Amino acid sequence: MITRPPTSPTPAAPRARTAPWMPALALLLLALPPALAQQIPGVPISRDTSHLAPVVVTGTRDSVTQVAPTASTTVITGASLRSQGIVTVQEALNVVSSITTVQAGSFGATTSLFTRGGQSDYTLVLVDGAPVNDPGGFANLAALTTDNVDRIEVVRGPGSVLYGSDAVTGIVQIFTRSGAAGEFAGLAASAGSYGTRDYDLTFGLGKPDASITFAGARYRTTGISFNNAFGNDVYSIAGHLGTPGASHLEFAARQMTTNFDYPTDYTGAAVDSNQYTDGRLRLASLDGGVFLGRKLEIAARAGWTQNKSTSANLPDNPGDSTGFYYVDPSTLEQWNVDAHLALHLNPSTVLTGGGAYISQQERASDSSWTSISVDTSSSDHSRHNTAYYLNATGDLGKHFTYNAGIRWTDSPLFGNFNTYQVGAGILLGKGTFFRGSLGTAFREPSFYEEYAAGFAMGNPYLNPEHGSSWEAGFTQRFGKGDVELGVTYFSQKFTDMIQYDPSVPPGTPNYANIGEATASGWEASFHALMGVQWLFDAQYTWLKTDVVNAGAGAGPAADLIEGQPLLRRPANAGNASLTYHVPKKLALSVQAVYVGSREDIDYVAYARVTMPSYTLWNASMLYTIRGDKEGRYLGITLRGTNLLNPGYQQTVNFAAPGRVLLVGLRLGMGE
Repeated sequence: MITRPPTSPTPAAPRARTAPWMPALALLLLALPPALAQQIPGVPISRDTSHLAPVVVTGTRDSVTQVAPTASTTVITGASLRSQGIVTVQEALNVVSSITTVQAGSFGATTSLFTRGGQSDYTLVLVDGAPVNDPGGFANLAALTTDNVDRIEVVRGPGSVLYGSDAVTGIVQIFTRSGAAGEFAGLAASAGSYGTRDYDLTFGLGKPDASITFAGARYRTTGISFNNAFGNDVYSIAGHLGTPGASHLEFAARQMTTNFDYPTDYTGAAVDSNQYTDGRLRLASLDGGVFLGRKLEIAARAGWTQNKSTSANLPDNPGDSTGFYYVDPSTLEQWNVDAHLALHLNPSTVLTGGGAYISQQERASDSSWTSISVDTSSSDHSRHNTAYYLNATGDLGKHFTYNAGIRWTDSPLFGNFNTYQVGAGILLGKGTFFRGSLGTAFREPSFYEEYAAGFAMGNPYLNPEHGSSWEAGFTQRFGKGDVELGVTYFSQKFTDMIQYDPSVPPGTPNYANIGEATASGWEASFHALMGVQWLFDAQYTWLKTDVVNAGAGAGPAADLIEGQPLLRRPANAGNASLTYHVPKKLALSVQAVYVGSREDIDYVAYARVTMPSYTLWNASMLYTIRGDKEGRYLGITLRGTNLLNPGYQQTVNFAAPGRVLLVGLRLGMGE
């Protein structure tokens, strides 16, 4: 689904202030006893931030070590993100094959995620198991930051067997640091272009069988034009009891509070001086298991997400030229509970059977008015579904790995249906891996598609959208694994796509399952560790999308046009980075991100246009001014994005930020 930019932006974000706890924490870090910091040296930079990893929890929901991977995965470590000064999840994902992020303007604007050419609501985004996506798919990345992140796992391909709705083309899961590796603490502050101010604090205590971490961060910017300020406050806590492979309990919670001012309407024209959106996203999760004997585990997981937001445009002054005003508060809430039995036959083989219950609720109201009319409405809807699944992951001998699963979903609204997934990996010779998989997935309708009233009429009898896909690939590792080359081909088909039809008679639902499209392509990656100081990474994606059935699509500005590509998906995209690292002293990184031409809609001309390609050059440095053998350090951070400052756009008529330069200090221990 293509999401139009908001038609209206938020009161100016308050100026950043130095939090009162920062000087106290600085003194605390410098005074920490050496014994507290002995276990973890300085601030390392990850040596494998984006290449294929054999152990990825998100793909199987169990931490198993397999002979060969069965899926296309990427792991981005929190250590590498901190060393490069990467603050947003959107920027972190720029190094991942087949992922395109699109932001509708300045910092904080609506940010969509496309994986392997799928719709923007076809990627499930999780934080410690709790979904970021609104019910029905869309995940706005605008406020997601990398604060207190241990790692980001990306699995490309269908994932509905284990995760249900929205995991049609991929899953992105963000894991919060637990502190299990030992004590750490950090304090960082930076400032720079566009009035940017960024502060963050992290603190963790623990050992392998018990830990806890706390973190807080504040981000402020004045944005790229008038009435374009953005503010984001993030707080998180996480911890665990027990040990992996035995009885355990893990918990995590995160809150993100944002405000965003924007002057533009949906065409990109600057028309208002006080439009805004406020948001508060809360996520929490529990994950526990008890072993009965050495092999049988009873486990349960629970996640909770609450997304409160308000969009508003009130009459203000002569700078307001819209003549249309509104206040639209809404709350989306969802709970998911999963219980299962897992039979651990050996370290690489797990048989899992369980069930899940998902409950969702939407509460919204709308007040809008012009000089001649007033309109008010409200809605309160809820729904739920249940599911049962079986999954098997394991090795056969020393050269073959498999993963297979099936899920039965039961919904009172759209009935019963099944999804499945099968994957295999083969180790051929030293360092040569082949893999293949196929599967199906689904996206349930959004609340708006089911229950909209007013300008559009929802359809409570919609079916889910369905995706089917297959892929095949190989990975070749050379020498001791310091050099790695990977190539993957994928093919996908999307059916029952939900589409808006403006031509139906009055009183008839505007939404129906009538669209169909395909997406296929090649992914290539290269990774080389040269000695202990140099790291080179590169990824390239070639993508072909095609609308097979446009359904109600008609006219030059339709989202779907038969025989044409899907919107905002570049046919060619890639990135390359070179990193130089001297342990405990210096980390330098240079990165180029290329996005090829792609189709979009110009709502001023009301026509399809081809957006030109662009390349972003980014660089970062972390230089340790002072450090000691116990891992305590004081460092200078520098980061520059879009250094060559091209005047590019990710969305038609919405200018993207130009050159951004940030300078800061980082004080820490054990990071």
